[in-house]
This record gives sequence, C-alpha cells and structure tokens, in this order.
Amino acid sequence: MNENKSLIAWDAIPDLAVELEKLPTGAWALRWSDGVANEWEEEFELLSVAFIRLASLSRCSESDWDRGFSLDAESHSIVADEILESLVE
Repeated sequence: MNENKSLIAWDAIPDLAVELEKLPTGAWALRWSDGVANEWEEEFELLSVAFIRLASLSRCSESDWDRGFSLDAESHSIVADEILESLVE
C-alpha cells in the first residue's frame, strides 16, 4: 500500500489495513488487506461513495466477517449515490 498519497491509512478495523487515496484521474482508490496474502482495490468517482463502501466494509467486520458485500463496486456506487441524494438537499 502506498501511504505517501493517502487521504487515510487506517487500522481501526481488526485484522485489516485500509487505505484511501486520490488518484491522478480525480477518482478515489479504496484498498484493503488482511495483512496475510489478500489485497483488494476498488475505485470510486466520489469520495462520499468511497466512504460508504468503507462503512460497509466496517459493517462486515462488525459481523466477524460472517457477512460480506452484497454488491460489486459499480452497483455499490449506484445505491450509495441514491442514499446520498436522499440525505443531502
């Protein structure tokens, strides 16, 4: 993980390292790793949508990883945008 360009590099979720980075394209990369062998990365156009994905990841952790994402990154972006539109006028 590249900590130099990160908006956040966070280890608040047990057994998970998380990084959020602004990319040269203006999009946001959300990366996480279990610290063993698995790493994941997803890109989001909006920071607010990336934060909702991070909140969803936190929710998975709160279930002791018995639950996982129900949507892929693209579908998540659509639903997250709808949620935000209902919360912000």
